[in-house]
Order: sequence, then structure tokens, then C-alpha cells
Amino acid sequence: MDAGKVADANSATTTVTLNADYDLQANFSTTLAILHVDDDAPDDSWPGDAKHSDPEESGSASHPFDAIQEAIDVALNGVTIIVHMGIYNENIDFIGKNIVVSSEDPDDPGIVSNTIINGGRLDTVVRFARGETTDCLLTGLTITGGDAEFGGGVCCYNSSPTISKCLISGNWANFGGGIYGHNAGPTLTNCVLSGNWAIFYGGGVYNIDGNGIVALANCTLSGNSADNGGGIYGQNSDLLLTDSIIWAIMTMVARTN
Repeated sequence: MDAGKVADANSATTTVTLNADYDLQANFSTTLAILHVDDDAPDDSWPGDAKHSDPEESGSASHPFDAIQEAIDVALNGVTIIVHMGIYNENIDFIGKNIVVSSEDPDDPGIVSNTIINGGRLDTVVRFARGETTDCLLTGLTITGGDAEFGGGVCCYNSSPTISKCLISGNWANFGGGIYGHNAGPTLTNCVLSGNWAIFYGGGVYNIDGNGIVALANCTLSGNSADNGGGIYGQNSDLLLTDSIIWAIMTMVARTN
């Protein structure tokens, strides 16, 4: 049963009449081309708490979502999600969608440093694992608080997303403290990866069995640490490094928590 698309996501309803017992699953998408996310919007009665939302929450500028994943879940390919300044305590998955997730102004360092996705040391902060292409863009956010076996900050499986103008800092993993790629070809431009840790390989970046070239352009990797490859570690993969700086590489230090 397919109810199809609705013209007005704020007010449309669909009635389904059943003639037997069925398990129903509803998947909703929005027709908006631009979605907004704001953790402390004026009509949000519980600012900073995604469990309590504006009752008219729709992703519009006046009634934004208060969690990034909420916007991703309803976005169609080609949609742009604008994340307003704030701290978003969540772990997000692009679920195969070629969309743009952006801060209000990726060219403003003050906005980038104050538009934060904090993974809460629960898992990878940002995941691309369902074939996302270079048309999938993450730009102008701070990625921190990740803790995972593979990819503390960002984890890419079988995907080739574009990541630009992001600060990826303060993430932990066994492999790939900042970014982990497996059979992946992510492109990073104008990013800073700093203070990330990997217990084994790739404090900043770890890539294995790449199906494309891991490309870094105008990026700075500093103060990342691992037992092997504090800055970057690659295995059976190619790396294209352009106008980028790797410095202050550290050997692994004991984890304190």
C-alpha cells in the first residue's frame, strides 16, 4: 500500500482502512527543498532536548526540527538541511541519501565552531554507509565526541561523500580516530582534523581497500595520534594530498576514560 506524496506535510492526513490484521510501517518524506534544524527555536518548549519538540515541527524556517537525524529521515535526494548554531547531541546516519547538511555559513569560523554534533562517546558521530556519492555533502560543522571501533568522527563504508569546511576534533576509535573509510573514496576540502586518537591505526584518517582515491585538499591535520600512522594510515588504498599540512603527529597516549 502506497499513500504517495502529500502536498502539504504540515496538515495532510491519510486514512487507511484494514480488512484484517496487518503490520503497517509508515515512511514520511517532505516536499520542502530546504529543511531547518534548530535546537532552541522560539516555539520549542524544551530547548536543547530533542525528545520534546515544537508541536508544529515540520522542518520549515518557522518550525524547524530540533535534531539533525529527524531532517535526514524525511529528506529526499537533493534537499539541503540548514543546521543552526547549537550543540546537537546525536549520532547521525545519512542512510544513503545524496543531500547537503550545512551550517548557516560554512565560511564563518565562528559559526562552524559553534555548530556542533557531539556523539556523546556513544558511537561514530557521522556515518555514510549506504552508497552515498560525491553529491552527498557535509559542510561547515564541528564533529566531536565520537567513540567507536571504526571511525570515531566519521565512518564511510562503500561510499564517497564530500566533506568540506568541517572541524573534526576530539574523537576516539580503534581504527581511524577522525575518519575511517572502507572501500570508500571520501573527498575532504578545507577541513581541520585535530586532536583525534586511534588505538591502532590512523589517528586522523584511516582508509582500507579504497574503491576510489581518498582526496584531501587544503586540509590541516594536527595533533592526531595513533600507535601507527598518527596522521594518516592507508592500506590497499590511494591517497591524493593537495595543498595540505600534516604536523604535530603524536604516538598513542594512554586513554584516561
